[in-house]
Amino acid sequence: LRRVGLIQSEATGPVLIGRPDAGAILRLQSFLSRNGHPHHLIDPSAESVAATMLEHAGASASDVLVVLPDGAVLRNPPEDELASRRKHRDRKIG
Repeated sequence: LRRVGLIQSEATGPVLIGRPDAGAILRLQSFLSRNGHPHHLIDPSAESVAATMLEHAGASASDVLVVLPDGAVLRNPPEDELASRRKHRDRKIG
């Protein structure tokens, strides 16, 4: 959790936790990139803390966790949920 917190504090966008070749990761990365949203990917096979987060969330190895800058953790979110959360965050800042 400490590593995710450090990354989260340095990044302005969500942290994606999952296998880099997973379809859901590719879908979410594409969505975020297409819309100009910065994000960071952590591979649970390379970072033990990411594997621990998946385990604590009751997620399987094929699941994706998204840690938002406000600390919320989403499991396998659809693009529209990320967009909605981003718009809500932008209204608070702006």
